[in-house]
Amino acid sequence: MSGVLFAVLFTAAAVAFLVINYVLSKRDERAWRNWLAAREWSFIESWPGMKETFTGGPFGRGHGRRVTIGFQGRFDSLPVSGFRYTYKIGSGDDETTHDYQVLLVRIPGARFPFLTLGRENILTRAFVRDTQFEDAEFNRLWAVHGSNARFTHDVVHPRMMEFLKGLDIPEMENLWLEGDSVLVSVRGTLAPSAVDGYLRLLTRLVSQIPPFVLNQVAKGRLALTWDGPGVSAAEQQRRIAEYRDGR
Repeated sequence: MSGVLFAVLFTAAAVAFLVINYVLSKRDERAWRNWLAAREWSFIESWPGMKETFTGGPFGRGHGRRVTIGFQGRFDSLPVSGFRYTYKIGSGDDETTHDYQVLLVRIPGARFPFLTLGRENILTRAFVRDTQFEDAEFNRLWAVHGSNARFTHDVVHPRMMEFLKGLDIPEMENLWLEGDSVLVSVRGTLAPSAVDGYLRLLTRLVSQIPPFVLNQVAKGRLALTWDGPGVSAAEQQRRIAEYRDGR
């Protein structure tokens, strides 16, 4: 009888766990939908095409890769996107799930040579640091790998190094340039309220790239207006409250 009771309790616990996860997932999705609607950005529930779009950051690792909770909008005059990227390592009892938030700004018309900057202590074994700079402190804090040596040194100039040395974001794993995008990967999941800080980081990073480099990779010089998300934080909260009350 005790075996039957144990099986019943185990099944009940498993069902309760699934129900709680489902409720939390829906609450998380609703928070994102409300936040995006408040600034008139688009929500993308599932975005499988993004799994094959990029090769830097966490992409290409593990199995069971999924892209969910995506969005598109404009920020600091640039088109931006973001999404949750999930993959699994191992199998059976040893299987672990890894969540990342990936955020990007697009530079229309650009074709960046691949360039990635990562924190030295969290680089994967596949990462090769092949670029050294005169700034020893920067070399200690950041590992840089680029497909084009001249482009790498043009982008990672002394002012850019000072900008990057000033960043203290433990959850951030990689910054990288690929295709027409500048991206950041963050370990774990983010609340909507944390997104603007990372998007501002990306647009400020773009503003550190010399104009002659942008002219080489894009059609003309970019005009960054720092216009933010389009509406004030107070207005966003008011709209979010409207959406919530209307449900």
